[in-house]
Amino acid sequence: MKMESPFDIFLDIFGRHPIYRILAGTLIAALFVALHILFVPPDVGQWWQWLIAGTAMGLIAGVILTWPRA
Repeated sequence: MKMESPFDIFLDIFGRHPIYRILAGTLIAALFVALHILFVPPDVGQWWQWLIAGTAMGLIAGVILTWPRA
C-alpha cells in the first residue's frame, strides 16, 4: 500500500530521498514563519525565537511525513 500525502509536491523539491524531504519540510516551515514575522511582527527581540521554533516544527513535520517511507 503506497501512502500519498498532499504535501508530496512540496517535499520533493530537492528530490525523493528521505533526507532531502526532511530538509525541504524544514525550509518550508522556516519560510512560513519568516513570512508570519514579516507581516505580524512579534515583540522586540522575539523574532529569532519564532524562527527557531518554526524551523524545529518543520524538521519534526518532515521526519513524521517521511518516516513511514524511509
